[in-house]
Amino acid sequence: MKTRASEHGNQSRGERIRGRVSVERGLNSNLLDDPRDTTTPEAMIATMQKILIGNALPSEAREILIGWLKNCRSGLRRLRAGLPQAWVIGDKRGTGPRGAANDIAVAWPPRRPPLLIASYVSDSGAAPDALDAAHARIGGIVAAAFS
Repeated sequence: MKTRASEHGNQSRGERIRGRVSVERGLNSNLLDDPRDTTTPEAMIATMQKILIGNALPSEAREILIGWLKNCRSGLRRLRAGLPQAWVIGDKRGTGPRGAANDIAVAWPPRRPPLLIASYVSDSGAAPDALDAAHARIGGIVAAAFS
């Protein structure tokens, strides 16, 4: 059983971990105003920076994780759909109740340092295809800014 422990927040923002607050199925509940669900795209980018670019993991573990992200195929219609095919991309999407549709990605444009992208949508009544398309448009905006 996986658990998440926190004191009303996200460890990546330097908040203390204190006690178990939810079990695996509860981690994806996305309850309105739940003080346990306080992460932001900014906090995710900071965590990704440490794990995927920095030295928080040993190099072998970091390369395994990056390989998993590069080989992930569940998010092909989200951020990846808006990014150029010439870029090397690794991503992981998440989908949950109350219109939650998220995607994080690390992208390597040719001859540029890696880019970290976090795109979160919640409380949407849009259809899943529309949410995927919104993420793809965000990927397109990133591509236009960094191409």
